[in-house]
Amino acid sequence: MNDPRNVRLTTKITPGKSLAPDDVLAKVKEVLNWYVSDSACRGDLTRGGIFLSVVQEAVRFTVPGFQPLRFGFAKFSEYLQYACKGSPLCIARPLHSQAVLAFRNAVRSDVEILPDIDVRDLQTADGYRSLLATGTPVIRLPPAGELLAIAGWICQFPPERADLGSIIEGAVGGLNGAISSEAARLGILSLVSAQAFEREPEGISLSEQKLSLQLNARTPEGLLALVRNAARTKLIALLGQVRDDVLQQALGETAEPIAAADDGGM
Repeated sequence: MNDPRNVRLTTKITPGKSLAPDDVLAKVKEVLNWYVSDSACRGDLTRGGIFLSVVQEAVRFTVPGFQPLRFGFAKFSEYLQYACKGSPLCIARPLHSQAVLAFRNAVRSDVEILPDIDVRDLQTADGYRSLLATGTPVIRLPPAGELLAIAGWICQFPPERADLGSIIEGAVGGLNGAISSEAARLGILSLVSAQAFEREPEGISLSEQKLSLQLNARTPEGLLALVRNAARTKLIALLGQVRDDVLQQALGETAEPIAAADDGGM
């Protein structure tokens, strides 16, 4: 603990042992209530707020292993917007400054109060896509159905020592413009995250590497299986379980295929 307020907090709050959503929320609220009860912290909450980096330090002590992604929130600040709902506290964002925890009735008129938000159901296609897009490995999926089309084109015209930009351009042309450049970029980067390509040379940025399709992933089904397995592994680490039917929806595997052009668009 670096902040003296949190040093005092550690003498009053015992770390929790459960990562169940209700238990975690109870512990986070215990931290927030302690800030309200501590006279020095109460003054800080009234005058200018407590930086969220300080609050996050306290939460990580109180809830070992805390990850906002487990509960459907991409950022720690979003989780606090959920935890503060219905309380005298809020998350406020002063102009050109870091967000803070503060008393609602003490926030100046020129400071933005971030809205309270509800808990999210993560066992949905949108929930899965949101979780996959955050953290490592990043799997930002294109619109439903387009990953299948991209995988089909990749297998029909497998790249050999091609740069990322050329592969994206080829996919857009090869699919007759039926997908956007952004969708092609997301789909191909998802395949990169699933280790569908050999990348040469090692140790430099992806934009400077040459990509070749792996020999063991030269069917659309094989490519989708790589993405599916990478996505499942990540989601299980975050949620503890994955519904395969929902994952299939998130990946767009049930969508109608998009036909590729005969010349591959290259």
